[in-house]
Amino acid sequence: MRFIYLTDTHCRGTPPVNRKDDYVTALRAKLNEVALLAREWEVTALLHGGDLWDLPNPSIKVVNYFISSLKAAQVPIYIIAGNHDLRGQDLNTLPHTMLGLQNELGLLRLIHSGERLYFQDQNVRVQITGQPYHLEIDQRDPRLDYCVQKQNCDYAIHMVHGMLMAEERYPGSQHTQFSQIYETEADLTLASHMHFGFPDHNYQGKQILNIGALVRLSNHLVEIQRPVQVLLIDLSGGQIELRKLPLKSVLPGHQVLDRGIAEQMAGQVRKLVAAIQWARETREFKEYGLKELVEIIGNQEGASQKVRMEALRSVYVVSHRQVDLEKSDIEAKFRIG
Repeated sequence: MRFIYLTDTHCRGTPPVNRKDDYVTALRAKLNEVALLAREWEVTALLHGGDLWDLPNPSIKVVNYFISSLKAAQVPIYIIAGNHDLRGQDLNTLPHTMLGLQNELGLLRLIHSGERLYFQDQNVRVQITGQPYHLEIDQRDPRLDYCVQKQNCDYAIHMVHGMLMAEERYPGSQHTQFSQIYETEADLTLASHMHFGFPDHNYQGKQILNIGALVRLSNHLVEIQRPVQVLLIDLSGGQIELRKLPLKSVLPGHQVLDRGIAEQMAGQVRKLVAAIQWARETREFKEYGLKELVEIIGNQEGASQKVRMEALRSVYVVSHRQVDLEKSDIEAKFRIG
């Protein structure tokens, strides 16, 4: 028994602003390769971590163009809903979306919260569960979304479309940390939603993975450098064996992502960070917390919300790791070449 897991495909008929290649053709090539890998490895099914579509109701033309590639895998597709698959990111709208329609037509199979699916062969019995995105994820008790119990199975795999990460990125960020879900009984937790992915994490034999999105939408340096891959989950030997499969159809990041906008934004972030650092040393702003201070200085500088959030994250990282500003990841992130 084998599965191939992929996530955050963001299928769409128009190119993102940061791409300089033919995004639509490139994405279809990736999906064609995924289908080929599924046939070569003789997988039981494809598992998708959500955000199949970039919009909740893409055109029929766009849907046919992409779904035909995935169906070429000739195996069932099991998926959880991501925030982009939903109208207003509201799970209650799922029946009125393309993903909901495809489920009704039997083109793919949605996994709903609390539902358990079982796969069995002569060697092993596997439980697969999923938590789709909803408006309270990473805000309510994380155990409700990330922790599952094993029932009548050898191994449990749980997919979650949420902001799971090792540590807090900045004050007030909506996220769930690894340590908050350690009581899960899932042998493998597959996180999505955060496109960059994160290093594999293992806690007492339980594995937590985010392999990263199948697409690269932003011009972030991490996005340029990271691998684009799928995950082979192999249980043919009676145990879970994981193998990341980088896609051969993917071009190097610097060939497909435009850095011009990022370089402009980098200058704005550095300017705002410098202003924030200066303000933190003055008596006038001593009473303000970091998040509030960023908003005040951001308003004064006319900085966009995106610039403010990046400045907030950067100052937070620097202050907590005691790294000199000039050597911080602000410079590394926007470094050219």
